[in-house]
Amino acid sequence: MKKRKEIYFNSHDEACRTPFGAVTPGTAVTLTVDTGAIEETTCYLNFYKERHGEQVIETLTMDNQGGKHTATIVPAEVGLYFYWFSVSIKGQTTFYGNSHDALGGLAVSYQQENRMRPFQITVHDYTKPAPSWYKNAIFYQIFPDRFFNGNEDGEILNPKPGSFLYADWYDKPIYVKNERGEIVRWEFSGGNLAGIRKKIDYLKTLGVTGVYLNPVFEARSNHRYDTGDYHKIDPMLGTNEEFSTLMEELKDQNIGVILDGVFNHTGADSKYFNALGTYDMLGAAQSPSSPYYSWYMFKDYPHSYESWWGVTDLPNVNE
Repeated sequence: MKKRKEIYFNSHDEACRTPFGAVTPGTAVTLTVDTGAIEETTCYLNFYKERHGEQVIETLTMDNQGGKHTATIVPAEVGLYFYWFSVSIKGQTTFYGNSHDALGGLAVSYQQENRMRPFQITVHDYTKPAPSWYKNAIFYQIFPDRFFNGNEDGEILNPKPGSFLYADWYDKPIYVKNERGEIVRWEFSGGNLAGIRKKIDYLKTLGVTGVYLNPVFEARSNHRYDTGDYHKIDPMLGTNEEFSTLMEELKDQNIGVILDGVFNHTGADSKYFNALGTYDMLGAAQSPSSPYYSWYMFKDYPHSYESWWGVTDLPNVNE
């Protein structure tokens, strides 16, 4: 067989990553980079587990067997591990990491290590078998705001103060930001729970047997990963009662649901953190006496705290 003349790694190819998918602690994960016929190559595996914002990078020299460079890591703890490769060819180093959209698959080359997106290994301790319906399901992912507006008159439910509403459903998304690059006006298309209910028959025609539903709880943004209240459906989507009805109707059609629950962080504008004073509750950002103060990890109270990937709008919770 003719050897390759380019660097090859694909996180979706079991010849490159074994085992594929998420693993439990103590599972050996073997990674292989194929440099084929390229001479004078040395490959290094770089990896780390993020711990409260700290990155302690470990580097392993990969074993070269006929152009296939292999290294094995054994993640010891639950969490997310990130990895990438440094490939030296005749003394010149290039970095290989995740695709620019961070969806995995074929490795992409980077000249600067600090601009590279790493691959990811998920390590979990959940060993309960997945339900049978899930194993064989055909899923449709629904991002509620962009899916469908079920109101007969097309009106948008309960617009949020200071939000930007599209005049046409097919307008291209834009962000309204300040000079620091922070989003100051979230934009909405107006999809809602009524819209999902009206499209159940459509989902059935596609053969869908499972819906992955992006966050639906009250939040400031259109993506709703910045949860404001875990006990309340976002008013722009509908009510708690409408959500229950939707779940019942999907169940009647033998369509299972996975709800995207966001418990790693909340919104800064939430009843728990309440940085903007939107809620009547005493939030963690307002006083150490808040019942939610212990949820968060402050560095320099109240303005410096651990957050999801450094996004201050998404303060991490102490899991």
